[in-house]
Parts: sequence; structure tokens; C-alpha cells
Amino acid sequence: MSLDYFAHTPSGGGGNAAWGALKPAVVLARVATQLQAQQARNWLRAHNEALESEVARRMVENDLTQRVAIRALAHLAATRDPETGNHILRTQAYVRRHHEKWDGSGYPDGLVGEAIPVSARLMALADVFDALISKRVYKEAMTCSAARDIIVQGSGAHFDPAVVAAFLAAFSDFEAIAGRYSDAG
Repeated sequence: MSLDYFAHTPSGGGGNAAWGALKPAVVLARVATQLQAQQARNWLRAHNEALESEVARRMVENDLTQRVAIRALAHLAATRDPETGNHILRTQAYVRRHHEKWDGSGYPDGLVGEAIPVSARLMALADVFDALISKRVYKEAMTCSAARDIIVQGSGAHFDPAVVAAFLAAFSDFEAIAGRYSDAG
């Protein structure tokens, strides 16, 4: 409890002080402030839970929409060429979980480590690398070496360390592909 709650009264000798009566107005004001703060915390907590629930609901909806769209595209492609339709479906299955993170903080399922399919681990790194080196309306393209450094920093958290090691071993191939298909021309 803060010393502000008490009125200071001299004790009368040797420079010592004793703390006397409570100031009711100060105590009531502080209690009211604490109650208001608790109400605000409760409201924020409830609002945060509602938002998290809405994000989860929309992620499920988004996943379903993606699956339906890809199935429709695969079906259309299969009417022209059965191999292409099956290729689209296989590719979808390979990369479905590429937003999972090695440490379990990703989505859609929060998978951790070896539970993430290898194809998704590979695609996760390739997707991030490509996003970093590509120009977007909201950012400039990053150099390949800067993107490499970010991926190395994410090893063991975002990315499978073995996939990062393979990426580093083949980094010159990644640079060559990036140069061949550069947004700059």
C-alpha cells in the first residue's frame, strides 16, 4: 500500500514519523480507479477473445474457399487434360500447410517440427524467400543476401533447420532462379 494513503503526523521526537489516519477521499478515489481499470481489462480480454474467435472462424472459411476454388480449377483443367487436373490437386496437397512454423506458431493447424509435412517445410522457405526478394506495392524488393540472412535468423523457429541448411548449400541456385525470373525484367 502506498504511503499516500496515510496522513503524516509528527511523532514528536528524534525525527521519527508515524503514519496516522487514512484519508478516506484518497482511498475511495484509488479504489474507484482500480475498479475502472479492472472493468477495462475485462472488456479488453473479452474483446480480444471475440476477435481471436472471429479470426479462427474466418481462417476456416478461407481454407474451405481455397479448397473449393482449387478443386474447381482442377476439375476444369481435368476436362482438358486429366494429368493437369491431378497435378493441381497433388500440388495443393503438397503445400497446404506451408504457413506452419517449425516452432508451432504457424497455421492452419499449429503443427510443430516433424509433424509438418516435408513438402510444406520446403514450400514455406521458398515462399518466404520469394516474398522477400519480390517488389510489392507496399515494399521494395530485398536483396537475395538480405533475404538469406532473415531465413537464417528464422532457422529453428519459423523454418526447419535441415531445410535452411539445404537452402544455404544451394543458395547460388536460388540466386540464379531469382535473377532469371526477376520482377525487374
